[in-house]
Amino acid sequence: MIPGLKTIAALLCFVGISLSAPPTLTIPPEVKPVNGYAIVAPATDCKTVTYIGMSGIYPLPSMLLADKRMFVLPTQGLSQGMYKFTAVGSLNDDHAVVEFVVNVGTGPLPDPKPVDPTPVDPVDPEATALSNKLKAAFKDSGFTKAAELADGCDDCRIIAAKAKNTGEFISAGQDALKTAMNGEQLPDAVKKILADETTKVLPTDPSKDWGDSGRKAARNFYVKLARAVRIAGGVK
Repeated sequence: MIPGLKTIAALLCFVGISLSAPPTLTIPPEVKPVNGYAIVAPATDCKTVTYIGMSGIYPLPSMLLADKRMFVLPTQGLSQGMYKFTAVGSLNDDHAVVEFVVNVGTGPLPDPKPVDPTPVDPVDPEATALSNKLKAAFKDSGFTKAAELADGCDDCRIIAAKAKNTGEFISAGQDALKTAMNGEQLPDAVKKILADETTKVLPTDPSKDWGDSGRKAARNFYVKLARAVRIAGGVK
């Protein structure tokens, strides 16, 4: 989902070169879950460590962890396979990059976009109206990254199904969108449409518990949004 990640990671390291020794970041090349969780406490002097999911699966947001450099991935329900991750550690202006896999049983690499178990009606008037607005915004701004944006919406759908409140979701969802877009900024017109549509669904109180009904509403919204983005961008 993130083409050229190794190149980007290399550039991060390159621009961070300084006279000081590079930071250390040690993670086992293969991690196996125990009791439903894959946990890594990296040996590092980095102040922050960011984990990027290369197989469409993401760990718990760092904001939920006491040590924000740790990696925690719930594995219950995941298909068998080797799930790839890249860790980027930062210390001042220096960076360290480590790739590793989480081995959930044995088997081939899983589909990076898990199949949504909920059947979706292909005829959705709301999604059609939304796609028309997005299509106009894409055309006016010259936006050509609809596939990447739709992938980010799919990731937000997965995050929304587990989020406790708007504050938790926004933190993880923004990271997912940035990762899917490879750091590229969305045009203002597209941002406005997404913001307007999102505020119709997500509670404005960042700490208000969503409950099951709120998580379902947010998840269904991102199903609709991903579909609208793909229609607008002509992406199958």
